[in-house]
Amino acid sequence: MEYYMSVIRVSLSKKEPVFKLPDSWPIEDLKALLKVMDLDLDAVNELQEVEEMCYMALNELETHEAASIVLTFLLGNDLEPGQISNMSHEMIDQKMWEEYPEISLHKKLYSANYLLYKAFNGRFPRPGAERVILKLENIQDESEKAKLLGNDKEICLKLLLGAFEENALIYRLYSEQISKGDLKEASLFIWEQNFTTEGTVSMLELTASTYWFDDLLDHAEYDAKLLNHETHV
Repeated sequence: MEYYMSVIRVSLSKKEPVFKLPDSWPIEDLKALLKVMDLDLDAVNELQEVEEMCYMALNELETHEAASIVLTFLLGNDLEPGQISNMSHEMIDQKMWEEYPEISLHKKLYSANYLLYKAFNGRFPRPGAERVILKLENIQDESEKAKLLGNDKEICLKLLLGAFEENALIYRLYSEQISKGDLKEASLFIWEQNFTTEGTVSMLELTASTYWFDDLLDHAEYDAKLLNHETHV
């Protein structure tokens, strides 16, 4: 198998705060959560009204009871009942979307915390995320475009690495994996991505916890080098 290096010019063009993740808590999920609490709002089609009813229903419970219901709804297939019980008490003052060891669950934990923060008027930690937009120039390899269009988080992180400070959290926690070029686990901190392209210029939008994106350099510009293999037909 033959390998070659491609070089993509990357510019960090924008960085902005995010509170609610765009794909979190659609009206169908809120209605399903309300049914868990014995409230049926199937006939209501206004998102804001359903949100307010959900906040009110959760607020009538003790904080740990509300947290347990939300966690079970989102993570019932990922965590044991005992883990959920413990977490329902811990998350009142801990940022579980940053601290929980399983990075693959951070996005769901962020969504859980967001709903509880809103329902209890700030008694839970305020969630914080950020969205960055990268301008990419000179993507000539079609396999790279296919990976970006297919939501491949690993290639997204490879393109983003050059924007981090030298002592950034990502380097401290995943130095060995980065040195080996294996970013599958590390890239799980990226929660949402969107890739668009027009001609030789593309835009890559990434969303993650502020915990990770705080270490990004403002207006960073650099060349990202990607190792690819040739396919022969």
